[in-house]
Amino acid sequence: MESIVHSVADAQSGSLLSWIRDLAPHGIFTTDQQLRVQWWNQWMEVHSGLSSAAVVGRSILEIYPDLVSRRLDGQFKRALTGEVSVLATALHDYLLPFTPTLREAGMPHMLQTARIGPLLAGQHVLGTITVIEDVTQREFHAATLRRQHSEERLLSWALAHLLQSKDPLRDVEALFPRVATALKLELYTCMLLEPGSQQLRLHCSGGLPPEAVAALQTLPFDESLCGLCAQLRQPILLDHVQTSTHAHAALVKDLGVRAYAGFPLALGDTVLGTLSFGTRSRDALNLSEVEFLSTIAQYVAIALERALRQQQLEVKVKERTARLHETIGQLESFSYTLAHDLRAPIRALKGYCEVLMEDFAGTLPEGGVDILGKLLRASSRMDSLTRDLLKLSKLSQQEVELAPVDVAEIVQDIVLLTPELQGGVLTFAAPLGQVWAQRTLLQQCLSNLFDNALKFVPPQTKPLIKVRADSRIVGDQPRIRLWIEDNGIGIEPDSTPKSSASSNASADPTRRKEPASAWPS
Repeated sequence: MESIVHSVADAQSGSLLSWIRDLAPHGIFTTDQQLRVQWWNQWMEVHSGLSSAAVVGRSILEIYPDLVSRRLDGQFKRALTGEVSVLATALHDYLLPFTPTLREAGMPHMLQTARIGPLLAGQHVLGTITVIEDVTQREFHAATLRRQHSEERLLSWALAHLLQSKDPLRDVEALFPRVATALKLELYTCMLLEPGSQQLRLHCSGGLPPEAVAALQTLPFDESLCGLCAQLRQPILLDHVQTSTHAHAALVKDLGVRAYAGFPLALGDTVLGTLSFGTRSRDALNLSEVEFLSTIAQYVAIALERALRQQQLEVKVKERTARLHETIGQLESFSYTLAHDLRAPIRALKGYCEVLMEDFAGTLPEGGVDILGKLLRASSRMDSLTRDLLKLSKLSQQEVELAPVDVAEIVQDIVLLTPELQGGVLTFAAPLGQVWAQRTLLQQCLSNLFDNALKFVPPQTKPLIKVRADSRIVGDQPRIRLWIEDNGIGIEPDSTPKSSASSNASADPTRRKEPASAWPS
């Protein structure tokens, strides 16, 4: 029975060793105490390119001498003392330099984790045993996920940053270094199209020597890859730049660029410039990097278009404001000149009417005296209007400076200067309060209201004008509202817009006027 058990155990051990030698998914090899290879499985033969017969009996440090230069021979020596060492890709990338099993990873060697330990027979150390696992695919996918996550975060930041920016032309400069760092690209340039020309102007750059920056200040379309990119309105991708025969590659060759990607900054049919990236460390950019840079270029184009549109709008506003000020100045000058020139003939007309009325009234027929009186009143009114127009022209050129003003004092001054308002024609209920105003403008405003109340009254009716005030709080600010009431003819309801606040004014002999604006007390 015991012999049968030993036979079964020997069979199982033989099967296990056969599986480890021929089918194991990991590399396994052993050495003696002098680190000479004793056993080399099929996985090791496939990935090293060395047969078992070629390595058995030779020192692992002789077969792979870089183990010493990389200071990994110590792990084997410690294994002879009974210590186990684990090598991770984070620190060493690989133990033995095997060809990578994933081409798209773009790595020079297979990424490996390795476990180096003692080969024991009971308590006796016979040598070392090493197990190598290929983790290239796992690490590549993990790195891809990390990169995609990083790129998505950068894209989200870029979109939010550029769309909210008050100065996109400045803030795009802060974006490019982050993009270049994320993709390990050493150079970038942002060129803007000179309006109405076939050349580009450098907006910002990174990774360029000072002499290159000076040379790139302006660049014709036909002298560079970015010029060609703007001209064709499509991306320009160039790998292996240093061996390229492309007609426009001379400039990037001189900069030591090995891989180049240029993108037009365009919206619709409008080209705003170009965005270019380059690397001196790789001969090609992968598809995901190109797609990422293309998205960045679209974001930058949107931001730049918004900035340029804003600049154009500001220029138009300034131009229109300047034209408006010029027009206002011309109108003020014209009104002043017109009023000044009209005063002389109006005064002459008024003077002749007064002479006729005083010296020849007795010789004129009754109807002629009436007509002459009307003519005299009309000329006096025209004289008053031209004086008011001159005053208005002067006031429009004054700077409005607000100060505390007593409304009652202004009303009293107007009454003293206007005989027609005396004799009980104008009364007011004190106090009228104190307001912030420009005294001259407020006095002119009230004077015009009183003049209208004197002029527009029914025939044979004495004008009556009342002024009063009430105070109120609007928001958190005190306000004073002035009421001006008179017994004038008013305004017919049909002549007043229904939405007007003064639509209550009618032909009623008593009416009230409420200023449209109120002044803070």
